[in-house]
Amino acid sequence: MNILILTPKGNSFNSIRPEAEIYVSLAKAGHSVTVMTNRESKYIERYLENNVDVIETKHKKKIDFKIIKETHNIIRDKNIDIVFATSSRTIPNAAFACIGTKAKLVVYRGTTGGMYRHDPASYLNILHPRVDGVICVAEAIKTHIKKQVFTDSKKIVTIQKGHDESWYRQNSLDLKEFGTNTNNFNI
Repeated sequence: MNILILTPKGNSFNSIRPEAEIYVSLAKAGHSVTVMTNRESKYIERYLENNVDVIETKHKKKIDFKIIKETHNIIRDKNIDIVFATSSRTIPNAAFACIGTKAKLVVYRGTTGGMYRHDPASYLNILHPRVDGVICVAEAIKTHIKKQVFTDSKKIVTIQKGHDESWYRQNSLDLKEFGTNTNNFNI
């Protein structure tokens, strides 16, 4: 399967790790994965080590004709089956880029707030008619989205983020380096 992921995130390695490891795992499972992300992404090296194609893109605006055209060309040239957009800036660009293609557009939603059927801006995101599916990070989000969607044609599911416990197994820091010790209340 050919998968294109649009994600602007990447300034902190640990903040994007759960999602980015999914993309790496898809590539390891034999799928062709392409990620469009900003060049500051801390995960680019890991993507490249695991045969994930990286296209450096600045996702600055919700509607960016240059990104829409570039994304549309990638969908066509790489015969993309699934486009996954992860933010309020990437979803509208992906939705317009998918028009006229066979690619399925799946989007991510991590919050219940700011998305209502009476808000025209919502039709550039989750409620855009080109969106085929929504992955919610929690059941409460799924419930909220289902109340806003007019059609049953959108598949709305909950997939919680996974974490590998080994990511957090580290030796304790020497607090003396920071001018404190374990007898103090440290945050």
